[in-house]
Amino acid sequence: MRSSRFTLFSLLLAGIVFFLLLHERHLSGYDPANFVLALKYGFSIAQERPHVPGYPGFYLLWKAIEFVTSLPPHDVILAANLLFTLTAIWLTYWVARRLFNERTARIASVLVLTNPLLLYYGNTAELYAYDAAFSAFLVVLLLAPPKRYNSLRYFVFGLLGAFRLSSVILTLPVVLAVLTYRYYRTRNRRGLVGNLIALCLGILAWLIPYTIHLGGITAFIQVVQGAAYLPITVPQNLFTFCVFMFWMVNVLGIVLLLHAKQLWKKLREWDEPYIVLILLIVTPATFFALKYYAKGYGLLYLAPVALLASHLLARSRRRTQWVWSAVIVNMLIFFTVPFIVPALRSTLSYSHRTMGERWETAFLRGISAFAPTLAHLRVNEQGMESVVPLLQPLRQGSYVLVDASASGWAYPRSLQVAYPGLVFLMRYTNDSSVFRWYSAGLTGYNLSLSHIPGSVAFYHLTTSANVREIGSPPGSRVSMSAPFELYAIDRSNFPFLQHQLDSLFIKG
Repeated sequence: MRSSRFTLFSLLLAGIVFFLLLHERHLSGYDPANFVLALKYGFSIAQERPHVPGYPGFYLLWKAIEFVTSLPPHDVILAANLLFTLTAIWLTYWVARRLFNERTARIASVLVLTNPLLLYYGNTAELYAYDAAFSAFLVVLLLAPPKRYNSLRYFVFGLLGAFRLSSVILTLPVVLAVLTYRYYRTRNRRGLVGNLIALCLGILAWLIPYTIHLGGITAFIQVVQGAAYLPITVPQNLFTFCVFMFWMVNVLGIVLLLHAKQLWKKLREWDEPYIVLILLIVTPATFFALKYYAKGYGLLYLAPVALLASHLLARSRRRTQWVWSAVIVNMLIFFTVPFIVPALRSTLSYSHRTMGERWETAFLRGISAFAPTLAHLRVNEQGMESVVPLLQPLRQGSYVLVDASASGWAYPRSLQVAYPGLVFLMRYTNDSSVFRWYSAGLTGYNLSLSHIPGSVAFYHLTTSANVREIGSPPGSRVSMSAPFELYAIDRSNFPFLQHQLDSLFIKG
């Protein structure tokens, strides 16, 4: 017992050390900026503080952490992600020890701790570290529940829909299948009904007040429909899914393939833990592969993957070599894979790129924008650091257009957090005269250049690579800090600016 406690303490301590050394120092990203703005200016889906479906559970948790610690909003979100990372490690260790044995528990929790996807998203202000903790909770719920308060855990499962509703929806079929199977096996109608009622009450406990807050069921349906809008083709999505699974599963995928015959035997023998773990992987993964995948979604089945692989490895003669191989590959991916900047031609409209250029762009995105690596994390930070000396001297109320070449390094939404007194513009339709705008806690659509007050200064933030490729913006360069250049634009040059924005190098 003392040895297991020391092991768990060491793993949790390692998770804390990783976080202290690796976490992002600057806010970088559209969604994280939405979360920070929610904490700064209040909850408002209409203003994307945060974006749909709103994540009310996260907002309440962040506000609680903010109240207790007085940390700034960005640090509050990072602290919550550290909590989710540690919970994922702890629950994985606990459930593996309860289901299998101490050796499996050690291997599984180490695999979770060192997973590149968790190392990356656990150290940024994204939300996906939560899914790693949720995945471990699901295994506890379905395979290793304590003997007391069984219905309470199903209530908690329903309540967690307030955090990431999609995670509950994608795993609900597995939960219902397990409950139904156990009813037919035990004929315990009272237990089945009690658990189902608890699950429904957990959903209603957050859904009713949240729907009232939004303004009624019609408003809630609109929010869900907005979240479900997925403008992507199956081949594009499948490519994204495969790239992220390569980074996340790597050696463990080989382990599972080499033990495919053993896994099939377990399924034929109706080995319940194996069946449930496989269902918890296959069910959401099927949706991700065929419908929509982004960023850290795969963490939703991190614990089941780690548990399956670790139990297979724990009984293997060469477990030491395999475990070390998995851990070393995880570390090499996160710490040594470089960030390769895609060429500026990758911003070409799809119709203006050759097939070879499209494949090149896809490959470079796979090892850059899709890469859960320290290099990627630090490059995002450097982009925000570089833009500071350019924007700090600007007068309050100035307008700054951030073009497509610059927005990948300095997100207008993140700039909005850092410079609430400026108004940032970003082109989002095929009409180059209409922009989306961000300022303080507000955002809006359909702002035309002609509606910008003539008394305010107007600037264009671009990159040196863009200037070399299509020429300087129609104005005077004010300052530069690699990779950015800032230009002051006169009203008389707005028609020329629109013409340049219509060039091939702006996404259409």
